[in-house]
Amino acid sequence: MGTVDEQLLDYWSSASQYVTDFRFKANVTPLAFWELAIGSSILYLVTIYLLRKYMETREKYEIRVFAMLHNFNMFAISVFCWLGLTYGFLKAFYVRPRPLPPFFLALYLILRMLIRTGGHPYSRGDVS
Repeated sequence: MGTVDEQLLDYWSSASQYVTDFRFKANVTPLAFWELAIGSSILYLVTIYLLRKYMETREKYEIRVFAMLHNFNMFAISVFCWLGLTYGFLKAFYVRPRPLPPFFLALYLILRMLIRTGGHPYSRGDVS
């Protein structure tokens, strides 16, 4: 068993290999049935139609607070993604040894702890 860094690298390379080796199998691959696609599309359209009819007779809901919370969450997620992309870009094109920013250090330490305890965050189990 190697160091935690080697284990992290092995974990992410095995996940990458799973994506690379993926093969679509008709009626075997989850959520790939044409009946499911057509059925869920029809259910979606019927639900939207019924909700529209239902809301025509009701007074409007006051969702200002919910909308503000939703928008803030979307903003926070966008900033998080942007920071990750920017960090990766800078690390790839501006290679200079320096310590990790606190957030990325914390993320690294959490992943390292999960691997040491055997609790992989995205365990696929036995795939055959």
